[in-house]
Amino acid sequence: MNHCPNIPLQRNAQARKETSAFLLNRLRAMLIALSVVLCTSGAVAQGNYQSNASGNWNSAATWTLISGSDADGIPDADDNIDIVSGHSVIVNANSAVNNVTVTSGTLDIRGFNLTVNGATSVSGSVIFSTSTAGTKIFIGTVTINNGGSWSHSVNETVVLRGGIVNNGSFSTGTGAYTLNTNSQALTGSNPISFGGNLAITGAITITNNTTVAVAASLTGSVAGSTFLNASGATLNVGAALLATGTLDATASPNTVNYNGGGNQTMKGTTYHDLTVTKSGGTATLGGTTTVNNSFTVASGTAATGANTLTVSGATDITGTFNITSATGTKTFVGPVTLNTGAVWNNSSNEAIDMRGGLTHNGTTFTAGTGVYTFNTNSQVIGGTTAITIPSISVTGVTLTNNTTLTVSTALAGTGGIANAASGRLNINFTGTPAITTLTASEVGNIVQYGAGGAQTIKVPTSSVYHHLILATSGAKTAGGPLTVDGDLTLSGTATFDAGTSLTHAFAGSWILNTTAATPFAFTTASTINFNTPGTPAATSIDGTTTATIAFNNVNINNTSGVSVNENISFQTG
Repeated sequence: MNHCPNIPLQRNAQARKETSAFLLNRLRAMLIALSVVLCTSGAVAQGNYQSNASGNWNSAATWTLISGSDADGIPDADDNIDIVSGHSVIVNANSAVNNVTVTSGTLDIRGFNLTVNGATSVSGSVIFSTSTAGTKIFIGTVTINNGGSWSHSVNETVVLRGGIVNNGSFSTGTGAYTLNTNSQALTGSNPISFGGNLAITGAITITNNTTVAVAASLTGSVAGSTFLNASGATLNVGAALLATGTLDATASPNTVNYNGGGNQTMKGTTYHDLTVTKSGGTATLGGTTTVNNSFTVASGTAATGANTLTVSGATDITGTFNITSATGTKTFVGPVTLNTGAVWNNSSNEAIDMRGGLTHNGTTFTAGTGVYTFNTNSQVIGGTTAITIPSISVTGVTLTNNTTLTVSTALAGTGGIANAASGRLNINFTGTPAITTLTASEVGNIVQYGAGGAQTIKVPTSSVYHHLILATSGAKTAGGPLTVDGDLTLSGTATFDAGTSLTHAFAGSWILNTTAATPFAFTTASTINFNTPGTPAATSIDGTTTATIAFNNVNINNTSGVSVNENISFQTG
């Protein structure tokens, strides 16, 4: 009720002298009574309406006034309504109301203005139909209860000032929704879907506590427009995301997913989880980007542009990942995994910083010519698909190779390469590998020197290779005494130079598929030992071509024998 001010009774000194106490008391009583009458006549009682039947909003026959009072029997701006019993109430004129409750019926909002000053609670249905005309403003919180629904058959524009709680079904047409005036929350147990643009107007914060999908753009009007993805929240956005305004997506956990069908710009900011699930077009970073947890390209294409990207957790690619500019550093702290069908395309030849290893089960891995530096943590290269990285530097850690890894330009660094039992390491550049250590003794592993020219065979840890292949062409010169526990294979026109005054031990066979006329170069001081420690096995010197081998010093210590199917001779001197 409205309240009128008290009317004080003032008496000056002269009045006290001239008026008796009785008359003054009577006068006071009369004034107080008049005050009560005036206040009562000016009061407006709030009406509480319930639907009486299906019908138009502005028809008194549609409503029953269940408490309070109202002059015309039609809900006004300070009245409350409740739609019940399957009734359908049509907003057929410009209307305003306080609180709206749709218990079990339908509120059909058509092409007229509607302002809801209080809360909206929906257990039945709210629909927007017929026309997009009129302004629809919901000042209080819109709550969709379990079993309730909010939907559009027209692309209506709606203004929200109190947020949404969705425990039912909330979906819109492609009309824009505007969040303004008040900071507010999008929450509830079920997703909230906006079919068109979602606009934040003013320096307010919109907090997402659920899964929000915006099919078009999420925009902010000023720098202070903020969308906060809270812990446990997911934001799916189909177009631009806050070119103006702030995206706060650092809460743990939360996910921002770019899922539009066309090109998108991913906002340059700090994310917890960043995901790309596109059906077409490319999602390109729009600035420096840090991902505190995981970066996932589930489908479609993601690109870096000329921006710095740092991923602290796992990078998981099933779609296509394009590194499209050499500007800005690219650092992957967690493991990088290419799944079936994945494409990694470093067409810009960017340098890459790897700290968690690489697994390639995908379709294509185009490394580019930039140096891939493996540092900070010992890590693994693996997967079912061969990997070619022209330039590798391993800094202070061990890089374990579990796949077929080809290095065609440089292998360097203060760390080491460990070729695991399933690993094949192809060293396909001329000169000497500058890596500090090379471990290649695991049974089954292969190291190939396959450059088209002269190479120095690095002495590995404990001097031991398992299988050693010398391929393509040029002299492959031992950089020190070598032990080959498996087979030595020569192919192409490659040759083996035993070096000066060195002793080499071979426990397996020599497989000579080289077409070089003289595949071996032995100095007078060089020594070749054919020995099989442990349980001896028969070995051979054989191959697809006939070669002449001119040994200098040879020792055979294999009780199972060494068969020779090539031309051999022994030098003197």
